[in-house]
Amino acid sequence: MRVRSFEIAAVADSDLRKLHDYLLEVGGFEFRAGGNGFFVLVGERFISSSGAVHAQMIMAAREADTLSIDLVAAGGAERDEIAQLAVVQRGTELLRGFADRQNLTIADI
Repeated sequence: MRVRSFEIAAVADSDLRKLHDYLLEVGGFEFRAGGNGFFVLVGERFISSSGAVHAQMIMAAREADTLSIDLVAAGGAERDEIAQLAVVQRGTELLRGFADRQNLTIADI
């Protein structure tokens, strides 16, 4: 399992919803859950190089003027670390793309 965490600072109240909608549109997630100030998206990614399916999950929560986001990649064949890293890298690129489009600052934590 691979985990990568981020913070997007100085966000407006609507940015959590914008991130949610953006990830649903472009991320290929099949399941979503959420509530006041948070959401969880879950999907699967097939990695052709390993022939395995990997779970991908994004959890996001709004805390004051910051979005805290965790990306999780798991599954596949034993020791399929390269494919898990590819799933996390794709999620990272999606988050960075969102931040760039919204003129927000994103940082690894």
